[in-house]
Amino acid sequence: MKSCILFLSLSLMIAMNAYGVTLSNDKSLANQLTQKNTTYVVQDDFDLQGERVELPIGCVLSFDGGCVKNGTLVGYNATVILNQESVVFNEVKLEGSFNAKTFPINAYKSNQLDYFYSFLQAFSGTDLYLSDDYSVTEYLGESDGTTPSDLTIDGRGHKLTLYSFGAYKVRNCSLKDITIECRNNIDPKNRWKTDKFTFGIVGNESISTLELNNVTFTKECSFAYFRGFAKLNIENCIEDGSYFFVYDCENVSFKNNSIKNAANGYYSIGKQSVSGRVQIYDNHFRNIKGGGIILTGGLKYNVSITNNILERVGGGGAAKACVNIHPRGTINVSNNKIVANAGAVTLDIDAARNEYYSDETIVKVEKNDIRNVAGDKSIHGMALVGLGKLYFRNNKIKDMLFYFWDTPYMEFTNNTVAFSKGFEKNTTIGKMSTHETTEKKKYNHIYKNNVFDIPYAKSYVKFEYLSKAPVQIKGVGNTYSTRVDFVDQYKKFKASGDIKVYK
Repeated sequence: MKSCILFLSLSLMIAMNAYGVTLSNDKSLANQLTQKNTTYVVQDDFDLQGERVELPIGCVLSFDGGCVKNGTLVGYNATVILNQESVVFNEVKLEGSFNAKTFPINAYKSNQLDYFYSFLQAFSGTDLYLSDDYSVTEYLGESDGTTPSDLTIDGRGHKLTLYSFGAYKVRNCSLKDITIECRNNIDPKNRWKTDKFTFGIVGNESISTLELNNVTFTKECSFAYFRGFAKLNIENCIEDGSYFFVYDCENVSFKNNSIKNAANGYYSIGKQSVSGRVQIYDNHFRNIKGGGIILTGGLKYNVSITNNILERVGGGGAAKACVNIHPRGTINVSNNKIVANAGAVTLDIDAARNEYYSDETIVKVEKNDIRNVAGDKSIHGMALVGLGKLYFRNNKIKDMLFYFWDTPYMEFTNNTVAFSKGFEKNTTIGKMSTHETTEKKKYNHIYKNNVFDIPYAKSYVKFEYLSKAPVQIKGVGNTYSTRVDFVDQYKKFKASGDIKVYK
């Protein structure tokens, strides 16, 4: 008889484990969670009343119409199964580890950013998605700052509204098909105020990856901040009133993005290895008050900036130029269309961030169309400074002054340089100079098959060489609508071909 009862008890336990233990709402949740590696079926609402409840190791929570609310729930490799579309965690702080094949963020309800962080950390590695718009806008400042090591969110076309966001030590992150807005409100404790908030994700430089595809950041975000990724890919994204800030990222691809109505465009700073690469191509920057594409920090990397449109971009000198680069390595700036704001520098490519010259910097500026905004009569310019070799080819340049400083070797070929009416008072269209660190270099500048279209000049115009180093200048096949003299201020260069020398 006893063996029969024991058999029946074991059979009942096996059956319970196979089909799940249905939790009863007339008992406390903690008292019912007693067996590890067990499936618990939640069909009713359970109010934790602020208590902290631990789930047994390896258990499964299967939600079939109920939810858990108001407290702290701790999971130890807990699995969550949803058989419903409604909320399953309501104002619950999650600790430990939870997992699901996929999980809708909307099934977790809280307006507290700290709780939202705890949810993301607990479900680290789970493919999260939005089934509708989602909002978390209350910041209490009690979180310890920990965030998920693996974060994947598929927005499915919905909006995620946050007070602000900062994820740290993220190993892998993927965001797609989502609109992100960080609201400029005041936290309930009224400890600090600001007009703008940021969205930021920080990784580990040696291992971390970050991919953004079809992500829109609204103007309330101020800027999207990404730091410390071995691989960073930003594609098909939109910044409307905000801008991208990238720091310490090794291999960057920035493709087919739109940045508009912002203080800046794409801003990057920080260290990088010799093998690092930055590719910025097929992007549209428009109505940018400050700098357009800014890559600074004296980095060692290879840069390609191609096929971009910069429309009404720039706000002044180097730091607010349309394109501003302080690199080491091979630089390619080609097939871009740049329309500068009034008075803005268009290209500032300067290897002299920490030194005055870099032998390892080779720059190609090719097939660009660079001009000022219509009706602007300011003095514009472009500066190419401290470069080992410069190849300036097949560009269309209008109403732009040139500054070639500390660049020993230059090929200036097949360019059209035009000045319109209103610039006729600018008798000097370009300058070249040297610094003491480059005056022992061998200078060789070649001007070949260029068209200098300056019809409104009243007399001649000049290109000044303020060089203390000997310079060999060769002119071949150039066309001048107005006399252009190359001025040897220090009597240090030798000209040949169709270069006219004025002394």
